[in-house]
Amino acid sequence: MIINKIKPIEEILKEKYLKKRNKENISFGDFVKSLDPLLDVFFKEIPPIFKNAQITNKKIEDFLYDKPLTKGLFIHGECGTGKTYNFYGVYKTLKFNFKIMNINQRVKFINISNFFSEIKQTFGDPHSEEIINNLIKTSSILFLDDFSSEKTSEWTIESLYRLIDYRYEQMLPTFISSNLNLKELANKVGDRIPSRMAQMCDIIKFEGGDQRILKVSDEEK
Repeated sequence: MIINKIKPIEEILKEKYLKKRNKENISFGDFVKSLDPLLDVFFKEIPPIFKNAQITNKKIEDFLYDKPLTKGLFIHGECGTGKTYNFYGVYKTLKFNFKIMNINQRVKFINISNFFSEIKQTFGDPHSEEIINNLIKTSSILFLDDFSSEKTSEWTIESLYRLIDYRYEQMLPTFISSNLNLKELANKVGDRIPSRMAQMCDIIKFEGGDQRILKVSDEEK
């Protein structure tokens, strides 16, 4: 699947504002403020702590903007380096672009550990497999956050493999974050999953230590 040029949310808002300004005497600040209720509803599934998430990594910006979106992204790095924050920034940007362009694409964001925890609660329910299949096949763009943080079992590894393998074969953009690099993932879940991820994703490493801890340390000085 190829998705044409993605623009930053700020750029889209400015374009919309300039068109509206020609008809109404309104400042840019008031224009953006008037959209707040709409945006709150549009992004209601985002956790409050990530409501204002933005893309702060230059490599992600270079990947996302000014060229067709033909594949996904694998980002890895230590805990607290901003992976989830940036992914929510990408998630918001993609959803906003599709909304503005009237593109009917389903964009789904899940935390892998929480997802499998919820699925395990449905064991014995014939619909549990249906939930996984629905996620795999109906999300045009899928975000898998905190990949392989969950406890591994034969069932979780096979489920992850089926998910990644389907999206790999169908060329569906998949955005994956992990504290582990591909070699470390291979040691944990075997070679099949990381091998496909290496082909279906560009790879970006997030450098630095846990920014949350570093911030607290600075405040205590």
